[in-house]
Amino acid sequence: MNKENSIPGPTILWSEIKDQKVKSVDGKDMGKIKIISQNHFMVEKGLTKKTKFWIPKFLADVYDGECLWLNIEKKDIIDAFYYDKEPEILRHQTDVSAFNTKYGINKTADSYEKIPIAKNKNSSVTQQRGSKQHYKNIRDLK
Repeated sequence: MNKENSIPGPTILWSEIKDQKVKSVDGKDMGKIKIISQNHFMVEKGLTKKTKFWIPKFLADVYDGECLWLNIEKKDIIDAFYYDKEPEILRHQTDVSAFNTKYGINKTADSYEKIPIAKNKNSSVTQQRGSKQHYKNIRDLK
């Protein structure tokens, strides 16, 4: 792979974060990763009535050692990615196009294999707000 397209810094493979918590960029709990496919990962929440979201991998922003943080808010995930089964490839291509247009971020093929790791939970990646730690978007760090 071309170095220009690779993810800078430490990374983790998708297969290593199965059953990990997922949070939206606004700090809301989305559930746990239950299935990882080529283009999506399925997040499941609930004990008796389970809610399932098939979220495109390109929406993953960073893994902090405990949670996978997304670069989208919970309300947007609920509106766009509430599926019983994995979406078709055409839907995925539409989602990628819409995301790249809205946010101006072209995710590389690397993001479908690896996720950036936040270097230190207690550094500038997270901020203390009350008793909860909130993620600071990785793109704000330079």
